[in-house]
Amino acid sequence: MAQKRNTVQNAVVLPPELIASIGDGVIVVDPSLKVTEANAQAVEMLHKRKSTMVGHPVWRFLDIRDAKGKKTHNTVRITIGKLLHKARANKRKVPPVTLPPVYVKFPGLGVLPYAFTLSLIQNQYGTVQGAVLSFRDISTDVEVGNMKSEFVSLAAHQLRAPLTSIRWNIEMLLRGEIGPVPETQQELLHDIYASNGRMLTLVNDLLNVSRLESGRIRVDPTPVDLVATAQDIKKELEGEARVGHVSVVVERDVSVKEGEKVPVDPGLMHEVIKNFTANAIKYTPEGGKVTVRVSSDGKRYRVGVADTGMGISKKEQTKIFTKFFRAANAADKDPLGSGLGLYMVKMLAGALGSKVGFRSKEGEGSEFFVTIPRKGSPKNLHGKPYSSLSLKA
Repeated sequence: MAQKRNTVQNAVVLPPELIASIGDGVIVVDPSLKVTEANAQAVEMLHKRKSTMVGHPVWRFLDIRDAKGKKTHNTVRITIGKLLHKARANKRKVPPVTLPPVYVKFPGLGVLPYAFTLSLIQNQYGTVQGAVLSFRDISTDVEVGNMKSEFVSLAAHQLRAPLTSIRWNIEMLLRGEIGPVPETQQELLHDIYASNGRMLTLVNDLLNVSRLESGRIRVDPTPVDLVATAQDIKKELEGEARVGHVSVVVERDVSVKEGEKVPVDPGLMHEVIKNFTANAIKYTPEGGKVTVRVSSDGKRYRVGVADTGMGISKKEQTKIFTKFFRAANAADKDPLGSGLGLYMVKMLAGALGSKVGFRSKEGEGSEFFVTIPRKGSPKNLHGKPYSSLSLKA
């Protein structure tokens, strides 16, 4: 038995000089997730003594909170658990995972943000022999990010008023309220009007991104018929579909009863499905088809929007939900998009307690989908209502 313990311990021991040389905090744990080693940076950042850490579960030193200091699920523990399960199930090497900001509470110091990277230690056969947790304090990064968001929000807010005033004046000129306008000048005014509209859309998108990133979005769940929502969106977008000569079909799977409802925020869910449908219409060639399908597996609802459009290249698919990113073929078709639509949709889905994803093959089409837990969305009445704007991809 003693020999077995030594084998496990030896398996997770890394050279002390290697651990000490790393600038980030580093904690090494055995397969039972008890600490076997910690460098000086980890000891300092966690405000502990090394002697009180070694031999104890790593969770003892991580009081995970949300950004406001409220108790929340331990994302570090959950992620390591998932990595261990994946490694043991597949017996293959599992790549490291970097978490979004993790907030840790310390007595007398408050809540501090950290960036964690979790890596399993596996032998050549994929057997888990321990794990390494590397982390660093990102308080300065978070503060700078907040300052940037506030600046963008302020700048966009200040830009919206004069842009709106310009739009009103152009409309007055086009209606002839100031006097007759020659046809050649009307063409110029229409161009200016269109450019002004694109600027306003970008400003509104930036304002919404700022509000979403700061978590200031109101979520008020009410029973929503997802099929009826999809049908309403089809009617809203029938003009775009007609111009593009694209047919739009709404389908209800047999797994969803007629009139069945789920408690979600109707406005936010409407925006998510509308964005997917509008994009599908935009990037589907003439004679193509867009299918909006609502289904359920018993645990969650799924709204998928499939098209017969241009698809997304495999090398670009990992970036599709990132801020300002646009696939090359989409940018060629519509060079004026902001690349904020899908980024916002992912955050809207997160506020709804839902998840988004997609499947695509270049030249054959794509399917974007959102999955909603059967219990619906968590309520959040402390934020501001999301303005119902047309999101651009």
